[in-house]
Amino acid sequence: MSCQKSSHRGTVPPSLGTSDSLKNYLNITINHDIRVAIGEMASADENISEDFKMINRNDTVYIIRQFLESDHLDGKHLKVLSKHKTGITVKYNVGFHFMGDEKKSIYLPLNYVVTRKIGPDTVLPSFENIYKDPGFQKFIGLNEQKIYQQAYSTFISYYENIPENELKSCCPDDFENYTNIKKTDPNHLQSLDWEKHLLTVPDYKSMIIDIKDLTLSKNYVLVFNKEDEKP
Repeated sequence: MSCQKSSHRGTVPPSLGTSDSLKNYLNITINHDIRVAIGEMASADENISEDFKMINRNDTVYIIRQFLESDHLDGKHLKVLSKHKTGITVKYNVGFHFMGDEKKSIYLPLNYVVTRKIGPDTVLPSFENIYKDPGFQKFIGLNEQKIYQQAYSTFISYYENIPENELKSCCPDDFENYTNIKKTDPNHLQSLDWEKHLLTVPDYKSMIIDIKDLTLSKNYVLVFNKEDEKP
């Protein structure tokens, strides 16, 4: 068995393809046994490798967007290249995104995890698909009041830090909406539309792709975080 394991460690995963065929893919080397490609992706800088920064820590690779305009991973084609047998699970940490700030990503402090088992050559579930998950829909129903309270608090906190004259001058529609929202009775927030009035939409905060090398009983993790937190 020791000879067999040694030969596994020396194998080279299949080629990810030609540079042209994967031009718009994000290419990630886990190790000499496993490689990953995710695409096709739109680039904010005409070069996918410039759109993301990779940080390797032990057996985890953090995928960090370098620009707010950089693409997301959901709905993209995932290719896991390995001569080893693998098992793959993708987890979406879902919640709600406040869209009012164009300079950074702000999410409500509310989380729900949706898990899917997928194959090594498949499309990562889009958020539209994840949003329809019965468990997440039930979570929304059970936490509707809390979602409204957090969305309202985030909305008010953001706009009250902008000088009134500045907001009125640059963004009259935002100023009018903010003025009306301030008048809303906190006990009747559910009369508001959280997207139209509170600028808050369902979204996923992060995606975790867990790749298990079944041949060597080893786990590797890819973490794509849409929040402004650093690993």
